[in-house]
Amino acid sequence: MGTTKLMKRYILLFFIGGVVGFVVFKFTSSTEPTLKPKELMSSTAKCSIGDQSKKAEDTPNIKDLALMRLDDKYYTKELLPKNIQRTLYKIENERFQQVSGYLQEFAVRLALSKMNGQTENVPALDQLLPKVDITDAQMGKFFNENKGKFPPNVTFAMMKAQIKDYLHNRNFASMFSNEVKILESSKRLEILVDRPIAPMITLAIDKFPSLGNSDSKNTLIEVSDYMCGHCQGVHAEVRKVVEMMKNKLKFVQINFSLNPGGQSGTLIRGAYCANAQGADKFWKYHNLTFEAMAHEEHDHSKHDHSKHDHSKHGEEDRAKNLQKAIKLAKNSGLDVKKFKLCINSDESMGHIRETNNMLSKAGISSTPTFFLNNRKLEVGHKGLMSALIENLIK
Repeated sequence: MGTTKLMKRYILLFFIGGVVGFVVFKFTSSTEPTLKPKELMSSTAKCSIGDQSKKAEDTPNIKDLALMRLDDKYYTKELLPKNIQRTLYKIENERFQQVSGYLQEFAVRLALSKMNGQTENVPALDQLLPKVDITDAQMGKFFNENKGKFPPNVTFAMMKAQIKDYLHNRNFASMFSNEVKILESSKRLEILVDRPIAPMITLAIDKFPSLGNSDSKNTLIEVSDYMCGHCQGVHAEVRKVVEMMKNKLKFVQINFSLNPGGQSGTLIRGAYCANAQGADKFWKYHNLTFEAMAHEEHDHSKHDHSKHDHSKHGEEDRAKNLQKAIKLAKNSGLDVKKFKLCINSDESMGHIRETNNMLSKAGISSTPTFFLNNRKLEVGHKGLMSALIENLIK
């Protein structure tokens, strides 16, 4: 692959995958769509017991709730296989995000137009939000701060146009998100489209580290990987939320290695070994590892395939990964001798295999993923605390 093609490939991964996760809505038309009520409804029905005013014949039966019929059998969502339930939920949630995002965009346009004295022919969003120029200094600062995340030998001049577009889109998304928050916090805006309900999952969590109120009826689970950039990005928020909710919530941490044979696997084996020396040791190692990986420069010129690389280079990579974990263990106050014996043991490697198998069977394939009371928690742009509150008060 030529240098230009390789550079474009990493540019695409960087700017779409993102150092900072955000949603950018691109709106090119001021024409409002016709949205029929049935099209906005989730296929998950909500029923309540105890409404004495309803007649018996009004009570939904299986035919009313069914999604399909095959021969003489009606299938509700709950009767479908778990993997089909998860796929349907993913489709429903993607559609919910699209519809609610479009309605939020129209609400912001309408609110800003009213403020400007316009009620007809509502302009597009980019005509209503203030235009912010991106300076060379801002672009240079961004390039220097993220230099380790770019491919090797890439210069500022080569990336300048892409960085400008990225910063422009990020600022645009931030201004839009802020306008939505203002409308929602002032009670002017409420999106009335029903959010789909995630299917129930079953995870054996007793063996994983936890914080907070162990007797709470509410359990928050985070599935994350130390090498995941988005996990690193939300870690500070997770710590803050857990601290604020520690009396009302049980928090469980599950480490999911997306690359068991690489640095991800080594660090997670280290976390397992830290936990073997005590819960307090685990949390010190856990927090320190996230902080260290967030500030470490990663070489994007190669992918980590050290598990299958038996060359001298592969051995060197594994040795470096191990030394990083040992250094983190030492800085976390662990018994390093015990740590070294544990991290290379079959037991620590078996823990990763068992955890990954459990998560894969539950349909979990990415990080970070959150679950509240055995249902997937969609965090989105609102943040973890808002998502928690929204779901706990239902």
